[in-house]
Amino acid sequence: MVRLKINYIPQELATKTISLSNNEPITKIIPMIKDKKYEGVIINKNNKYFGIIDSKGLYKFSELRMPKNESAESFAVKAPVINNETDLFTVLDYFTNIKTNVLPYSYKNKIDSVLTRKSLLKFILSSKLINEMPVEKIMTFPVIAADADTGLITAKKIMSDHRLSRLIVLKNNSPIGIISMKDIVYKFSLDEKLPEMKDVRFNINNINIGSLCERNVKTIEYNRLVSEATRKMVEQGISSLVVVKDKKYIGIVTISDILKNIQINEHIQENKIFIIGIDDETKEYEDEIREQLRNEINKIEKLNYTVNYLTLNIKRNNRYYQLNARVNLDHTGIISLHVEEYLLDKAMKNLLLLIEKELKKEKSQMLTLRKVDRNEEE
Repeated sequence: MVRLKINYIPQELATKTISLSNNEPITKIIPMIKDKKYEGVIINKNNKYFGIIDSKGLYKFSELRMPKNESAESFAVKAPVINNETDLFTVLDYFTNIKTNVLPYSYKNKIDSVLTRKSLLKFILSSKLINEMPVEKIMTFPVIAADADTGLITAKKIMSDHRLSRLIVLKNNSPIGIISMKDIVYKFSLDEKLPEMKDVRFNINNINIGSLCERNVKTIEYNRLVSEATRKMVEQGISSLVVVKDKKYIGIVTISDILKNIQINEHIQENKIFIIGIDDETKEYEDEIREQLRNEINKIEKLNYTVNYLTLNIKRNNRYYQLNARVNLDHTGIISLHVEEYLLDKAMKNLLLLIEKELKKEKSQMLTLRKVDRNEEE
């Protein structure tokens, strides 16, 4: 396959949008995004670009019911502005590290458009930048599921605790659908009621995820190629596919997984370690961190896993460090991990312990499944 070198993002990929003041109520903006009138809304403060709001930015609030007096400023993400001179891999870095599905696009010094991840995906697909491999190689696993009777508040906590945006919904231990954080936000940010509850006083505690989940789950077989998954998402206008093997859900592949895989394959070093987020404050620790990760890979491979690569994203806030790691394992997929600590060395220590814990748990589950299979054969 011929890979094309892309040095810029064409202005034609951007979608027109509107600009609003930072003082606008968020309840005015939600319907615009929910009904897909705009993929994202530009927020200005004192007539200057301040940030952008899209569906992902609406996840910020802690409660399920949106405060009526909340302003747009509280939800705006300060995403960097791109233009027709921004190269593709810089854009990939932005989408990887910033919590937004859209980026503001400037043309002739005017910010009136946005670039969406889906538009970028179309461009990547047509430019033959997709790395051809089975989707199981880049999927996120394990699949986190919850019973259909689980309440929305509990479901939201599960997603927050596991840093997920989707949950598989089960009934009698069998999958019946999928629910996303976006479903919850859109349904209850404006105090909407389900039809069957029109005569019932609004109470979030009365709603379970089984009544709200999407029943028509889009799936893809584990051995299908990433390009096929990408094309399916583009054509159907969706952002994720559930990965299926032997009629069982084994993982989820998302637009983020595809973009990260392209980014990693473009920059990854031969030693299988890819670190992003190193700044002036953390640069002196880079060699030490890399050595710790190299040792961790050796430990993982002693458990009879093959590590394709390990990525670490370091984010430093005013008070603490956020470490996001992704371990790509041959024949298994991706394990995603997250830790937060005030000190970088403690964060690294906890991250490495978490990696070992998750892999041992995965190993135990695999051994249990093999034992069950043998018993069924007998």
